[in-house]
Formats: sequence, structure tokens, C-alpha cells
Amino acid sequence: MELLTWTVEETEEAAVVRFAGELDMAGFAVADKAIQEAEGMNKPLLVLDLSNLTFMDSNGIHLLLLARKRAKEDSRKLALALGGTRRLLELAGVLSFFNLLDEPTQPSRPDQ
Repeated sequence: MELLTWTVEETEEAAVVRFAGELDMAGFAVADKAIQEAEGMNKPLLVLDLSNLTFMDSNGIHLLLLARKRAKEDSRKLALALGGTRRLLELAGVLSFFNLLDEPTQPSRPDQ
């Protein structure tokens, strides 16, 4: 089991949370806290970089959907950098709910 790690960064236009390791039930609360820290920066764009995750389960999907809900409520754009998590989101049928990034700070398509 690989522990979940994260960093929260701020750019001129975005708050970026970069996750690495395993995002599962054990890491849900701390991952949500990291996202809320980034949301508190009040940037127009929140980026969740999942490209360095080695594992994500349904708790991770739930976390992303909660972040999406809060972003909509706060009129904030949310975008994801996926890496290996893309397939899980495709299988769960939620990939189209999110804006996807080519790079963690540059959206590849407009907000929905």
C-alpha cells in the first residue's frame, strides 16, 4: 500500500492540488481537506492533478464529484489531469462530467 501524498500550489489563475500514491477510503478525508484548502485560495480555476496516482477507487470518484459540485456552487471551473485514472472514470461513466487537461495548468477544452 502506497500512502497518499499531495501538494497545494497557487498560480496566477489557478489553485492546483497534485496527488500521488493511492486515493481510497483511507485517504478520502485528507484529500478532501487538501481540495478545500485550494478552494479557499478563491482562484477562478481549480486543477486536480491525478496523474501521479497509482490507485484510485470509488472513494476517489466520490471525492471528484463532491469537488465538481462545490465548484459549480462557487462558479469556479474545475479541471483534471488524469494519467492512469482516466480508465476508471470512463468505466464509471463520469469522465464526460469533467474538463480535462493536457498539462496540469492548461485546460484542453472549455468549462461545461
